[in-house]
Amino acid sequence: MAAKKRQTKTTGSRIKKQKEYKSFRISKKIRHGSNKRLPGIFKLVKLSLAPIKKNRKLFYGLILLQFVISIIFVIGIDSISNFLAIKQDIQELFGDSVGKYTQSLTLLGYVLSLGSSNAGSNLQFFIVLIFSLAIIWSIRQVLAGEHIRLRQAFYEGMYPIIPFLLVLLIIGLQLIPATIGSFLLTTVISGGLAITFIEQFIWWVLFGLLTLLSLYMIFSSIFALYIVTLPNMTPLKALRSARGLVLHRRIGIGLRLLGLPALGIFIYVAVLLPSIIAVPVLVVPIFALLSSFGLFFVHSYIYNLYRELL
Repeated sequence: MAAKKRQTKTTGSRIKKQKEYKSFRISKKIRHGSNKRLPGIFKLVKLSLAPIKKNRKLFYGLILLQFVISIIFVIGIDSISNFLAIKQDIQELFGDSVGKYTQSLTLLGYVLSLGSSNAGSNLQFFIVLIFSLAIIWSIRQVLAGEHIRLRQAFYEGMYPIIPFLLVLLIIGLQLIPATIGSFLLTTVISGGLAITFIEQFIWWVLFGLLTLLSLYMIFSSIFALYIVTLPNMTPLKALRSARGLVLHRRIGIGLRLLGLPALGIFIYVAVLLPSIIAVPVLVVPIFALLSSFGLFFVHSYIYNLYRELL
């Protein structure tokens, strides 16, 4: 028996210990186990539109429904007349002394602030939460080859609302370093505490480091929003899984995630600025429609990036 045990020990296969990476410690770069190359931003944009092509009725219905609810309950139908009145006041006040595009930029700021009141913000958060869950569930089902109806997205997509909110809360906590950095920078600059270039540069560097810390954590936690919507998934388990997905690929993933708001800003400016000049009466509805489509596009973009990480 002893000889048999000895033989088992000597002939047993040896398992090579995997290299480990620890956050915020200097270490050699470890290559990710997957050789799969992540798609670029434009490829992700193309992939993001795939769910609409597979089920136009479902996603156009979701976008249109959110558009109607936002116009009625958040932005307000009277915002159209208010926008036209403000545009008229600006034209009468400045006349030809200020160019059309300068006036349009001012009006663009007003349009982007629609629904930002306390009551509007709270209602907007609730609407975005409900539609986000419906959109994520719908995208998952459609890409899996299922044909579903609009009402199913709300009936069956709402079950992970508590885990989803808990992950959102954690992401909010991860934003604290960037918030502190922004507060310190604003206080120091506006208060005249940093006068010389060197002093201001130091505070800007501090703000940048705190913002990078928040982004470092959020670049993984954002995928937990999609993982936690899976059946029998807890927030902590989703966060651990998300960290595993971005391991050793955080920079490439971060660049693709940062490309999303840059693309959104470009589209808003490219669509709304000409609309303010050409068809001012339609600016508010166009803004609401862009926002409704934007929610779908953001979730589809990030969800497709998440699928590429698997």
